Amino acid sequence: MIETAQSFLGMMKYVCNHPYKFGESTNGVFAMIFSSFFVTMEIEIANILVLMMTGDPLSLISNFVSLVVITQFD
Repeated sequence: MIETAQSFLGMMKYVCNHPYKFGESTNGVFAMIFSSFFVTMEIEIANILVLMMTGDPLSLISNFVSLVVITQFD
């Protein structure tokens, strides 16, 4: 998760520091990266909440695996 968050923050910083490379769509590019960052953070929070509410170990493992698969989709 931390690597993903750092990569999104690095991309946002790159867009802010090099606006001439994106033309008029700088705000759109920044918004797309920010929305990806925000969705990733929300998925991680939901993952933590689901795992904290799980009672038995078998459900914990199955929920963890299913949420990891969901986070792999971009």
